[in-house]
Amino acid sequence: MDPLLDRLGRLFRSWSTDKPSDSFTADPDQRAAEEELDAFLRGEAPRKPSSQGAKSYHHERSTHEAPKPALDPKILSAYQVLGLTGNESWGAIDTAHKSLLRQHHPDRHANNPRAYQEATLTSQRLNEAFQILKKHWGR
Repeated sequence: MDPLLDRLGRLFRSWSTDKPSDSFTADPDQRAAEEELDAFLRGEAPRKPSSQGAKSYHHERSTHEAPKPALDPKILSAYQVLGLTGNESWGAIDTAHKSLLRQHHPDRHANNPRAYQEATLTSQRLNEAFQILKKHWGR
């Protein structure tokens, strides 16, 4: 009687386990998720979604180019305050702002009151220009 119970147990287990090849779903997203899970369980390397492409979101954001329509004179003057031409990337804008602000920071000119006042005005102009460009870039 023991072999009969073992056989019934194996038969019951085969009916109760859901094999991926036997399961049918009309939802393509669920089917894709099941295929991805099966590939992961087999130890295969995960595939990137086709919408993501070869580059990540952060890479795309860091190399994003400025909007190309005709620039407002206010935006062009902000570029000129930072010593830029108007077609630089966000990284170049950020680097120029930081280096100029480091150079013209009021704390570097604390000994000379006239230079301190000029540095304060220059750093204010640099920050205002940077905020204009930051808004223009959507940051």
